[in-house]
Amino acid sequence: MTIRNWSMPEPKRSNLKALLTGQNADTPFPPAISEPGKGGKFDAAGSLLKFPGNTFICHIDRQSAFFEALCTMQDRLKAMPYADHFSFLPKASFHMTVFCGVSGDPLGQDGWTDALPIGSDLPTVTNSFISALKREKGEAGFSVKATGLVLPATIEMAGSNEIEEKKLRATRALLERVTGIKRGDIESYGFHVSMAYPVRWLSPDQADDVIKEAEAQFEDLLANFGPIALDPVEFCLFETMHRYDTIGVLDETGYRETSADAERYEQSEAS
Repeated sequence: MTIRNWSMPEPKRSNLKALLTGQNADTPFPPAISEPGKGGKFDAAGSLLKFPGNTFICHIDRQSAFFEALCTMQDRLKAMPYADHFSFLPKASFHMTVFCGVSGDPLGQDGWTDALPIGSDLPTVTNSFISALKREKGEAGFSVKATGLVLPATIEMAGSNEIEEKKLRATRALLERVTGIKRGDIESYGFHVSMAYPVRWLSPDQADDVIKEAEAQFEDLLANFGPIALDPVEFCLFETMHRYDTIGVLDETGYRETSADAERYEQSEAS
């Protein structure tokens, strides 16, 4: 008999069920889902929508045991009943966001920089951020851990210890200052790794089944996972949620521009 040593706290489970069923929502679709041209990242069928922007992330090392565990968990979730209520992301895109830049169609749906007038185009905003980044230094990398589930296919992350958590929060504060995007959630932001987006509401019974399956997979693959090493923060551009091209890295030596990492996505599959 398998003895469980991890389970989602009941308040979190109830909140997750509400998120999956739309219990407290006044929209026909989950967050980030819309009809084409209405500002979403996906449509209700799970098809990609244009959603350009820039962001600061740490890609998950494709050679790491953590990446392998995420891939296994995603594959198992794809095989579960009601998987068609989710749009699964390419494995090559797996990352942990450190700080969101500007994004959306139209640009600026999720915050705007105080350094430029609203309506500035993405290249102008990106170049402004690069100019500011060149005056800064960051961290050599981070050590994190998987702490739970935000959504069935979204892993909650945190620093592996108090020092690492402070490094992550300090980096968010630095990037808030550099970008001029005042998010006001330096200490409260929940770090995470997404493997899918919910695209349609589930019934309460369906949500219970999905949560139970996600809990079982987290227990099996990630609940006892050790510290996870992440490389320094990458500054990335994207057109959709399926691909994030790295154009620069901020580490302990400063900011350096890099070529977009096309190789990462050459064999990426969206299914």
